[in-house]
Amino acid sequence: MRLLALAGVSSFALVAPTMALAQAAAAPNTVEQVVVTASRVVRDGYQAPTPTTVVGVADLQKQSLANVADAIQLLPQAGRGFSSRSATFLGNAGMSSFNLRSLDPTRTLVLLDGHRVVQSGLQNVVDTNLLPMNLVSRVDVVTGGASAAWGSDAVAGVVNLVLDKNFTGLKGSMGYGAAFVGDARNLNADLAFGTKFADGRGHFLASFNMERSGNWALVGSRDWFTGYKAVGNPAFTPTNGQPGLLVANNVGFSSLTPGGVITSGPLRGQQFGPNGTILPFRPTFGAPGSLVGVGPDTIDLAGDQTVVPRHHAYAGFLRASYDITDNVNVYAEAGLGQSYGINQNSVTFQFSPIFAGNPFIPAGLDMTGVTSFVLGRVNYDREFDNISTANNRKQQRYVVGADGSTDWFNDTFKWNAYYQYGRTAWNQDWSKNSNRIRMALALDVVRNPATGGVTGVAAGVPVCRSTLTNPTNGCVPFNPFGQNSPSDAAIDYVRATSYRHVRVREDVAAFGFSFEPFSLPAGPVSMAAGAEWRKEQVHSTVDPDDTALPINVGAFALFSFKPIRGSYNVKEAFVETVVPILKDVSFAKALDFNGAIRQTDYSTSGMVTTWKVGGTWDVNDELRFRGTRSRDIRAPNLDELFRSVQANTFQARVPGQTTGIVVFQAAGGNPNLDPEKADTTSYGVVYRPNWFPGFSASLDRYKIGIKGAIVSLTSQQILDQCYGANGNPVTPSACALITLNPNPATPGLVGQLNGASVNIAFNNIAGLNVAGWDFNATYRRELSDLVDGWVGAIDLRADGTWVTKWTQTLGLVTTSYNNTERVNLSPGPAWRWLFTATYDLGPSSTTATIRYLGGAQVNHSTLGQPDYLGSANFVEAIAYLDLNQSWNVDLFGAKGQVFARIENVFDTDPPKVPNLEPQNYAISGTELGYYDGIGRAWRLGFRFKY
Repeated sequence: MRLLALAGVSSFALVAPTMALAQAAAAPNTVEQVVVTASRVVRDGYQAPTPTTVVGVADLQKQSLANVADAIQLLPQAGRGFSSRSATFLGNAGMSSFNLRSLDPTRTLVLLDGHRVVQSGLQNVVDTNLLPMNLVSRVDVVTGGASAAWGSDAVAGVVNLVLDKNFTGLKGSMGYGAAFVGDARNLNADLAFGTKFADGRGHFLASFNMERSGNWALVGSRDWFTGYKAVGNPAFTPTNGQPGLLVANNVGFSSLTPGGVITSGPLRGQQFGPNGTILPFRPTFGAPGSLVGVGPDTIDLAGDQTVVPRHHAYAGFLRASYDITDNVNVYAEAGLGQSYGINQNSVTFQFSPIFAGNPFIPAGLDMTGVTSFVLGRVNYDREFDNISTANNRKQQRYVVGADGSTDWFNDTFKWNAYYQYGRTAWNQDWSKNSNRIRMALALDVVRNPATGGVTGVAAGVPVCRSTLTNPTNGCVPFNPFGQNSPSDAAIDYVRATSYRHVRVREDVAAFGFSFEPFSLPAGPVSMAAGAEWRKEQVHSTVDPDDTALPINVGAFALFSFKPIRGSYNVKEAFVETVVPILKDVSFAKALDFNGAIRQTDYSTSGMVTTWKVGGTWDVNDELRFRGTRSRDIRAPNLDELFRSVQANTFQARVPGQTTGIVVFQAAGGNPNLDPEKADTTSYGVVYRPNWFPGFSASLDRYKIGIKGAIVSLTSQQILDQCYGANGNPVTPSACALITLNPNPATPGLVGQLNGASVNIAFNNIAGLNVAGWDFNATYRRELSDLVDGWVGAIDLRADGTWVTKWTQTLGLVTTSYNNTERVNLSPGPAWRWLFTATYDLGPSSTTATIRYLGGAQVNHSTLGQPDYLGSANFVEAIAYLDLNQSWNVDLFGAKGQVFARIENVFDTDPPKVPNLEPQNYAISGTELGYYDGIGRAWRLGFRFKY
């Protein structure tokens, strides 16, 4: 196909024949038979009916970002993914991945030159930081189902990173940037070398790229941070019409302090200052039982979260190919990568029983008639503060293969075969965590008795009660009364680094071929077919303290896990064809049919069939119609199949009320899961008028319906779906996941829910339906064509998407999440646009980019009155302006380019977005997955090529 030229001259090019023909003429070198990722068929002049965005090297350079993933994330069709520029709460610091249609990164298939890549963790998500991104010649982004062509996970689409395997010479780049306030510093560099050998029969490639950020940026360092969160309305009742949740600034813990606060019994409300000073805990504004509130003594943990993690990534790549005959080429590839990201999370905290007789209880506290009380405490003590979450990924990837052509059938027959081995070692470590078991022992303190006490310890000295019966257990008494009251030895005893070390392996063997078996009056019929075999394996180890405990007990205050082990294999066969139906008739310049079918056999769930039918109708050189209908799948990943069952407590609220409850939730894998099945429909039109040279536009409609979607709901979601609120009906499938407390402390539903068990394991219980429109318009002209005497050229582009539907169905209840943030699935703003304008004049190129996110809602109040927020439910629209300037220069005889970029020129703050979850104590007050929390930033660098 004549598409590579298109990638080099347009900003974000939407594949369409009229655009390809128009821009091929402007390009000096067109390349025949380029495989576009929407199809495996190679055919001159054919373009797939599925909308495909092609991003070329020139496009990437116009943005001057640190890595390719950041540039792809600018596309309106890309939802909230992971990026080395953003931090996430748990396990993805520094990771870069894609989330097309906001359907979750697990439903976007990432390929490297059409080959699968071993996943970077447990959820079949690829970290692009581990790949040879400096050899990428273009990126194909298929925004529609493509499972029949490429297999599982292509429900939302495919991102194919296409390598320049024939590169010769030496090229490299370096860039450095930071936020204007001085943090969020980032350095990237890369170098690639390619040469021919053996009189041109062989070709060798080597590349290295790195990215490094030396410091993190904290949420509390930004002026937009105000501690903005949702808090329970204390005046709410189910019948008085008041909102159940209000929003406010400076929201923090309502029952936890750094020095400890008593949360139960007659001493409730007493807190402890320095050296155990007894102080009243001043009242907080918030619903009873809520974890958060507003008051002079509340403490907000969100300011210590990271906006940008510390991160470094390195990737090396080698490739050698050789023509052993004129028709057969063999090759071998080796890739090694490492990505390390670390972000700062909340501190540990606990609600601990303190028994009368504890020698650390301050003398002024009247314990008359009190045998015990519960102390709520945040562990802000010297080195015992914020947990640091470190993710270290090391990936190996090796490929051997061959491809060629033969005249066995006819001279169009081409074949390929390869074997790939991939392995990822993913180590997660949480430093400054606390060991719950040791903390419980260290807080249960008595005075050492004169008789039968701990040997070598004077009578009356505080000792752990457990040490009296187990003198060698090493327990050190922990004084919780007052910040920094615990001794260094006590902190060392309870402080811990929990960990999970995961090993993932992927083996792939594949064979395929394509040819034109015969011709019809409209042209040759094209066909591609092949077979693949794949095996996925995982095993993980965790801290021995976690391994030794039952599934319903975690050893650590946060981030406790159990070991995982499992594997599955897949056998697949596919065939795809393109049939020309009409050509050069009165009502059709061309009419083509495209069809594909794939049969897949999973060792865990059996056979499944995927298919695609589609077509393109070129009415004339100006107008094209296209459309597809497909059945796509996403198979359950290793985490969903094999995660070990683990249980913990979860603070929830009674549906329809603000009353706080505590439930026990158990999460785990499900080896009986089936693949998700998705039906995808897309149709659209492309128009390039002859009367308006240089202009092209397209409009596409898409619908994706997923049946049997694999979900693990939170306990709150299951409670809300079962018992309903605001008149919603009960969902039987959700109720089946709840076991009520058989011995409630108080009668009624509230008592039965408090202490209930909720099964949040993965299940095929959801339906997802997504629909919308994609827009694209481009205009490129030499200014002298418009006005005599004007110089230079302009390249204008608008890419947009409008999501009209985004729903989840559970049982009888369908909930709309469209245009929402900070609830459950959070697909984000429905309207998104990317506008780019480039002015080229000689060696200078200036690009302005506007990123627009439309107004949204926090939720649709579909779960009842308690979630209603009034005017605070609406999130304002926002736009960011970025500027990039580059100059072509001669760098010591090389073709060079220097560039400067300013991002978020007007230092636009992110909009305020409250969080509705009951446990929202560490939320920033905005949505950093969509909005820029860094602020105005700059970047300088250069590129060269010999």
